[in-house]
Amino acid sequence: MRAAVDAEFTADLRQWHEQAKLVRTGDGDVHNTISGGTQHGPVLQGRDFSGLSFNTAPPPTAPEGETRSSQG
Repeated sequence: MRAAVDAEFTADLRQWHEQAKLVRTGDGDVHNTISGGTQHGPVLQGRDFSGLSFNTAPPPTAPEGETRSSQG
């Protein structure tokens, strides 16, 4: 391990670590709720996502007499 043999690297690493501890993205808890109606498509549960894209098919046709706006 480099830090064990390189005092300058060790000092820089400690300084970086102290600065990194100040960066917080939250407490780590994730609370997801999905409710009401019928969902069509992927559901991704987690936190701190970026750069994602989904290619999904359109939702199925509504049952006769029901419009998409009344589906919940």
